Amino acid sequence: MNDLHFLKQTPGEELLLTEDPAPFYRKYAKGRCAVFTGGKGVEANGAWQEFSAAVPDAERFCGIEEEPGTETVERMTAFLDKGKFDTIFAIGGGSVLDAAKAAYLVHQTGEPLKELFGVNKYSTRF
Repeated sequence: MNDLHFLKQTPGEELLLTEDPAPFYRKYAKGRCAVFTGGKGVEANGAWQEFSAAVPDAERFCGIEEEPGTETVERMTAFLDKGKFDTIFAIGGGSVLDAAKAAYLVHQTGEPLKELFGVNKYSTRF
């Protein structure tokens, strides 16, 4: 599986499945970069080291727990608001990816997180 494979779920979102993500990281790392990661797994499997070698100036928000709560997403949103990032990466499993998407949505819209919970809440409002 050496080729890049992308699955797009929403506009602007790309899910990468590859054994060599470094070219992707370098290609898409524009301006100030933020990266969201989970806990020790991303370091144990080498994913963090690979990312930081490809994008050494990225600012990291780490320690996103499994099934993160609203407090975590709110801290992630504050991280995005403060950093004024141009590119955002999320490396990890479903919890990291979902929390990163939620934080980015709150950051983009300025809406409170709790106002965006529920089926079609976002897509019918904007």
